[in-house]
Amino acid sequence: KLQLTPFSNIQLIETTETSIVYEINPRLSATTIMCTYVGVNAPEAIVTFMMGGKYEFGTLNWDVKFRRFAAEVYWR
Repeated sequence: KLQLTPFSNIQLIETTETSIVYEINPRLSATTIMCTYVGVNAPEAIVTFMMGGKYEFGTLNWDVKFRRFAAEVYWR
């Protein structure tokens, strides 16, 4: 059993047969900000839960579309 913090980021590689865990980080994911555009404040939800409260999700915006680009950018 893994003892992870609520802020853990788990990354997987999907194959045709299974999913393989290849990285576990004890931090929020860089894509966590995307949740806010849908209507979920993930950090607030985690802190509320850890303090014994119940996070109210409200209305989610399922019409949001994302595209993530990974690129190295250099400037002087």
